[in-house]
Amino acid sequence: GWDREVVVVSPEGVVLKTYCSPRGAGEDYDMTPGQVVRAIRETRLGGSRNVLRYASDWADEARRRRDLEAGAPRRRKSAGGNPAAPGAKQPRVDDAARGGAD
Repeated sequence: GWDREVVVVSPEGVVLKTYCSPRGAGEDYDMTPGQVVRAIRETRLGGSRNVLRYASDWADEARRRRDLEAGAPRRRKSAGGNPAAPGAKQPRVDDAARGGAD
């Protein structure tokens, strides 16, 4: 099945909107599908702006957060996660929209 649904997540971790694909999210944010994918890969939750995430990835992240809050042991992340270096400046969703052509 199709697992590339995109969600908009608030800084508090609340899903505000769901899209069927990067193309659908891009239409609302005036971004190309490629720009949406870049924004998903490059932005980190925790700032003061909403961020885009793949729905399946966000579900995994939300589950990990609940487990940590409940005191469950932390599982190691497998290879292939977010390629952005820890501590690197992360673009906001609206910055990615201005990021140039695909």
